[in-house]
Amino acid sequence: MLAAHTAVVSALAYQRQGPHLVSGGADGLIGLWRPDRGRHPMARIELEGEVSALAWSSDDRRLAIGTDRGAVQLWELRPIGTA
Repeated sequence: MLAAHTAVVSALAYQRQGPHLVSGGADGLIGLWRPDRGRHPMARIELEGEVSALAWSSDDRRLAIGTDRGAVQLWELRPIGTA
């Protein structure tokens, strides 16, 4: 159960080679998870509109996020302590 969401989880994507899971919901929330490290997200991002699609890049460093409003965003996962 992904308790950080207040509405239906509408998209999930595991990294191909990494430990991260990303969830997107009808509440516009994106959660970054390490399922092996607890039940709370490592990070949360709030977007406008329901998350309709999530896809990791082939190198597992970037995440494409699509919303029901037609917006697409690209996020880069960076190790902690880097700019």
